[in-house]
Amino acid sequence: MGVGSIQSAGEFDAALTVDFTGNEGERGLPDSDKLQSADDTTGSIRILLTNGSEGTSKSGVEMTCEKVGDIQNGRYVLADRYSDMELDLNQLKNTSELEQAARKISEAASNITVSEEQVTSDEYPDIYTGKTDSEGILYFGDLQKGIYLIQASSGEHYDEITPFLVSVPNWSEEAGEMLYDIEVIPKHSPKQQPATERKEAPQTGIDSPAARQLGCAGIILVTLLFILCKEYIERKREQG
Repeated sequence: MGVGSIQSAGEFDAALTVDFTGNEGERGLPDSDKLQSADDTTGSIRILLTNGSEGTSKSGVEMTCEKVGDIQNGRYVLADRYSDMELDLNQLKNTSELEQAARKISEAASNITVSEEQVTSDEYPDIYTGKTDSEGILYFGDLQKGIYLIQASSGEHYDEITPFLVSVPNWSEEAGEMLYDIEVIPKHSPKQQPATERKEAPQTGIDSPAARQLGCAGIILVTLLFILCKEYIERKREQG
């Protein structure tokens, strides 16, 4: 397992920026014709977290970058440990489908136990880890061509980060070619707070000061009525 090194923003000039926060509908992966031009040049991914909800911090968020597939003959091929999944990365048409695929692979990864021998073997996909710096930046360099799953492995003090897939290299419409240095702005949303269950008994107001005053007034009234009735009966007897 490798550890991604962190570089400052000034040491890295992104060739291509992929913004997952608001580009719904755009294709997130190059098509087969463009993938044919991908060579064995190594690339990099720089993650840039934007400000989260109030009270959160984008500093010190731990993330993993895992190569989950390769590029072969102009097509994406899932790594062996994901090959049983009914998922064809080459059929993803937009950002929404790309997000669903990332979630599906992330869920599958969480159910797989990997030994140290498998991690260090050449057949196992590379996994890198790192933490964002004070500016919310995390840099993974020297990446082989392929497709990578990036997700937060811990980040109690930041928003919920949506897992995402990034291709290295990726297609740039502006440059008209495949580029190998990618900057990614992840999608994130406030974490759902669990609803607290109220276990207290429902308040009836019996013990309130107002209720006690009314109770005392009722007792006094009943006592007065009793005395008046008793006096009335005694007078009737004397008259009779």
